[in-house]
Amino acid sequence: MIMNKIFIILELAFGLIPSYCEEPNYSREMKQAITLYQEGKNSDAMDRFMDIMVSGTPEEKAVANEYISKITNGVSPNASQSSSVNIKSVSNAPPQGNTNAIDTAKTNYENPADIVSKKVSDKIKQIKTDALVALYRKNFIKLYMNEANDKPLYILLKENIIFNENMTFNNKVIDDLKTLSGLLTSLGKVTITIIPNGAVIGNMKISNIRKASIMHSFFTSYGISPGKIKLDMVANNISVSKKIDDLEGILLMLNYDKEPDNVISDNDSPQASIAAFPDRIDVLKDEASIIEFSVIMGKNPIATWRLMLSRKEKDNRNYEVQKLEGAEPTSSQILFNGREKIIGNIYPSGEYEFSLEVSDVKGNNAFVKKTIYVKSDQNPAEKREETNTTDKQLLSKASTSQNLKKSKISKSTSKTAKQNIPRGVYKIYFEPNTFNITDNTKIRIEQMINDFKQSKKKTIILVGYASSKEKKPKTTALKRANTAKNYISKTFKISSKKILVYKKIVDINKFIVEASFK
Repeated sequence: MIMNKIFIILELAFGLIPSYCEEPNYSREMKQAITLYQEGKNSDAMDRFMDIMVSGTPEEKAVANEYISKITNGVSPNASQSSSVNIKSVSNAPPQGNTNAIDTAKTNYENPADIVSKKVSDKIKQIKTDALVALYRKNFIKLYMNEANDKPLYILLKENIIFNENMTFNNKVIDDLKTLSGLLTSLGKVTITIIPNGAVIGNMKISNIRKASIMHSFFTSYGISPGKIKLDMVANNISVSKKIDDLEGILLMLNYDKEPDNVISDNDSPQASIAAFPDRIDVLKDEASIIEFSVIMGKNPIATWRLMLSRKEKDNRNYEVQKLEGAEPTSSQILFNGREKIIGNIYPSGEYEFSLEVSDVKGNNAFVKKTIYVKSDQNPAEKREETNTTDKQLLSKASTSQNLKKSKISKSTSKTAKQNIPRGVYKIYFEPNTFNITDNTKIRIEQMINDFKQSKKKTIILVGYASSKEKKPKTTALKRANTAKNYISKTFKISSKKILVYKKIVDINKFIVEASFK
């Protein structure tokens, strides 16, 4: 299945300012780092630049950041022998990364669409660079990069640092694991295989398998597509590079030659996923978020899917900004920076929600959503009239792939009622025609309870669903919710008084329980 890449950006193409600077008076450490970079010793150079990022002056940190960006983006030393940052003038300005991305002498003659695509590509690379830098010196992870040092081929995760003795996550690494999830999101069309500790050398234990499963559940709960990241318990056909000097941990293998699967025929229902990184952006700082979404076909063909962007209002209603529709499986990326169209105005500060609904020809459906927090200096009341006009679009189609030829971009300016599904929804699935919770779902419930304990919420809300075509649908829906309640209460010692159950009857085949916190 062809990988569809939709790049949707909401900002004007950037201007590039050539730098005319004197030879800066670099420190001895900086000169050594630059020399190593020019000699092609990227790993050693990266270490030196990282040291400067920690202990250097503000001016040299800006220059070090630029070189780190060059290394992670695979920029050859011959492309630019000197930094384009003027060390005497950057103390009050944020580092700009690789300002040589586009030859300023040619930009006036290039197709504007090409400039926009280049800007999107550069922004995604910068987000990836920032994630790599954030993870580079963390003690729970080892990154094994390719020869160009611009993308990881293997990632080793240290179990003893990530997990507590009871196999819950160490709270100190939760944010770093989210950054790792964001890095995997930024890598685009790649297939990731999770291999338990000990599987490669034939010394795997049950606890290793469980920890790898929990790790897989964490990534998919973040929103990474199950067609992109998979768990291999056996590792019989796995060949690991001899350059990997440490196998004491969970190993992630990244294959850039194989695109994520958009069809998983073993599933009765379709699947949907949305990952967003980062989930908070400041428009005035030129920040952006990568939104990666996937529509996976199961046993039945996809009937429709709809990706919607909406803004949350103070009255708890969702204002629909834009929607993108299709009828084929897809894996796509969007770059969202909180602006109208490519050259549009900045959107007001607040919460923006991407939601994805998928249905197949048999009526089975899937629903996911992600919230992005946008910071800007725009007052929502002042901008409301502008954003309600019918000629404003947030999403613009940029893919010519056949998988999205049937996609339709349409506008809507009507206010819609608040979604019935609350923020932070966890799905509890059952074995077909039973009230038995699936094994995979039990792993996800464990992560859900960890999230609940870390949150400030006091109540777990369980909504049991049943199809109107089932026998005694009200009783069935309520029984599903109570089954989940009993399992959570007995397994995790959660007081039943903290768990509220509800039922909901729908006209489609929906045999699940949805959980949220209040």
